[in-house]
Amino acid sequence: MATNVFGNPVTDDTVRLIFPNITEITARHRAEVALQYMNADEKATNVSRFVHNLKEAYGTGTSTLGMIYNATGGNLSFVLNHTWEGAVWRSPYPQVIQNGQWAGFLHVRGRLMGPSKEAIVYRGVNNDGAGRDWMLAWNTSRMNYQNRVYAEIHTAGGFGSANWNAIDSKMDSQTNNYSTTALGGFASASIGAGSSPEFVGILSLEGLGSNFMAMATDVSVVSQSLDSKYVDDVEGADDEASAE
Repeated sequence: MATNVFGNPVTDDTVRLIFPNITEITARHRAEVALQYMNADEKATNVSRFVHNLKEAYGTGTSTLGMIYNATGGNLSFVLNHTWEGAVWRSPYPQVIQNGQWAGFLHVRGRLMGPSKEAIVYRGVNNDGAGRDWMLAWNTSRMNYQNRVYAEIHTAGGFGSANWNAIDSKMDSQTNNYSTTALGGFASASIGAGSSPEFVGILSLEGLGSNFMAMATDVSVVSQSLDSKYVDDVEGADDEASAE
């Protein structure tokens, strides 16, 4: 398991602990239990600690403290990333995130006045076993400008020919929170304010119970506030850091 993946996977055996009378376990059952287990064994706490440790090691400068949770009922495999500006720092996106696991990363600016702005795509299957690609995107701006997020779900391979300019335009019309349901999948994305906020993406399935869908948009399991907690929010901090 990659060092930036946290938590034991939620499997059929985990489902049986919660629903011992189920005779046929589906991806939907595994997804629902994964949502119930979002901080089992403090895995959400651990991924938050990990990204904050990365940020402290990196220092000042616009950055995104990213955390992704897989509640799709199956494995998610990394497909691609599209970079508008910046780069992932030190810990690359994990190749596989199992159901019920968190992944953490730090994405940082590529130039002094630039944003941290990227999209990532992971592939899994919906409850019917059809291949789906989940895309999460964020735009973290310097200082007090509006941070933005966006998400889409396509059939497997659909982002290989994506119009990233169009996706950028769609993200530009969004703000701190976005969720979408499509093709049997669900995705939510949330980001805080400031120049080094936390970003939380939760990937799941369509058609879960209303209480589970509420869990799929609840980021409080990770943090009571996703807003930046770092001094690079202060005017001049970036300039001083770049001069060192």
